[in-house]
Amino acid sequence: MKKGVAVPYIIAIILGIVVLGLIGWWLFKGGGQIGGKISEAECMEKQIIYCSKWQLKNFAADNPPSGDDAWDKLAKGCSGIGIKAPTITRCKTLLGIS
Repeated sequence: MKKGVAVPYIIAIILGIVVLGLIGWWLFKGGGQIGGKISEAECMEKQIIYCSKWQLKNFAADNPPSGDDAWDKLAKGCSGIGIKAPTITRCKTLLGIS
């Protein structure tokens, strides 16, 4: 008599893999944020990153970071909680430049 693996176990394993894959995808797309909310601390960190990138351009007023480094792309969701793109003065304060 041949012994085989029970079909319900195979289905359970496949469903388990699918569920883990969906959870992984959800966390990846959400940036690891449960509930999709962004915190003030995360936005402050993004301001420092934005300012560092702008500093590389010598804080040219007519040439702030753009493309993937633009504030709207770098700090998605921050405007929704009232944190806007920093000014040159704010960037210098954040980076400790006088």
